[in-house]
Amino acid sequence: MKLGVKNFMGNGPIVLSGDNFKIFKAYEAWENHVIKDNIKDAFKELGKLHDEYTYYHHNDNKSTAIIIDDMTDEQKARQKELEEYRSEFMAKREIWTGQYILDTYGYNTLTTFAQSHRQGETAEIYDRKFWEWFEHVLPCEGKDGQCQIFCPNSQECNNKN
Repeated sequence: MKLGVKNFMGNGPIVLSGDNFKIFKAYEAWENHVIKDNIKDAFKELGKLHDEYTYYHHNDNKSTAIIIDDMTDEQKARQKELEEYRSEFMAKREIWTGQYILDTYGYNTLTTFAQSHRQGETAEIYDRKFWEWFEHVLPCEGKDGQCQIFCPNSQECNNKN
């Protein structure tokens, strides 16, 4: 199955297929999960905060002036809190999405998803948290429940299929 997404750069549609399509669908499932479970979206909350001190003035439909007021101390404190929450929110998103991919599509698609996450000291917090979770996932826990030769548990596995 392929999904076409309008490319706003004017170069035609972007076509997603295979694992990329599945990952896109998993992120879409995350968005539905956030709405359904009433989870505070860090990005939307930061946008609302930005709108409190940013104004757009349209001049005769020819131009737009952007006016940015100084942030109040309360807004600065909320921004700091939301930026910290954003890292936590993104970590939850990546782990939830990874689990969804594992349950819905299997371990092989999850390994493709994992490749989009950086590792090491320079990795973002959400990437490091994802890898902490991913390192404990076994191939047999995926949708197909199949063992793989590269599984770190393959020699002592009690769940060989």
